Amino acid sequence: MTLPNSDVETTDELNARYAAALLPLTVIFAIFTVVGVLGNAGVIVVFSLGRASRNSTFRVFAIFLAIVDLMACAFLLPSEIAKHRNFFHFENLALCQLKVIHIQISLKTGKRMLK
Repeated sequence: MTLPNSDVETTDELNARYAAALLPLTVIFAIFTVVGVLGNAGVIVVFSLGRASRNSTFRVFAIFLAIVDLMACAFLLPSEIAKHRNFFHFENLALCQLKVIHIQISLKTGKRMLK
């Protein structure tokens, strides 16, 4: 027995519906990506070239934090945007693996820094 087609929603239709519902969040993630990449790159340049705090632990912490956040803005947020656009057909295995690896690295390094 088959179901009538009028009641069944295809995965393409579900993708379109979810993408439309998640559009405001997707736009916010895109803004965060651009601002985060530019801002963290600026922090890395300023703290790397600055002479005032050449040998301070705060300088090392700020640079390390900017690098980790830059990686998040460059890899995690674009992968979330891709997931929002293709919620039921997210087939990019490399991007998915990169996202999981970055999350694990961020959690482990953050945990070590807090010890």
